[in-house]
Amino acid sequence: MSVNNGNLNFGKTGKYGQVQPNNLKGGIKREQIKDPMALGICDKLAGKDGILDDAEIQQFRQEILDAAKNEKFSKREAKYYLKDKGINTKEINSKDLYNFLSQIDTISKNSNIEKAEVVTDNAYFNDDSINHGMDDGMDFGFDF
Repeated sequence: MSVNNGNLNFGKTGKYGQVQPNNLKGGIKREQIKDPMALGICDKLAGKDGILDDAEIQQFRQEILDAAKNEKFSKREAKYYLKDKGINTKEINSKDLYNFLSQIDTISKNSNIEKAEVVTDNAYFNDDSINHGMDDGMDFGFDF
């Protein structure tokens, strides 16, 4: 799908707003989303870590563009997208999806996030770097 001028309009006439999907960035934390309905969408997309990383944003962007079929993302197309993601459309509707898109667009524009990656292994601590015996006399303030 090609988006005219890079904008994706919400609703048939764009009266619900618009975003530029290619400007959406990964690294958006759950805590940055303010609307409770938008949080429901974020939780579905972000997984257990609560962060929309680059891969999740890219997948979301592609799914939204595929659902929209053109530069107008209608309420009907939004509803089908929500249903496809297993989201109850009686609780979260197309306007909530538009709001979520607007919020992550604003966060992306206002943030200095360039790239977000989820680190799955702990690079700072491994079995060799931890002093299990705590026998060096250092006091870290923990009672063992």
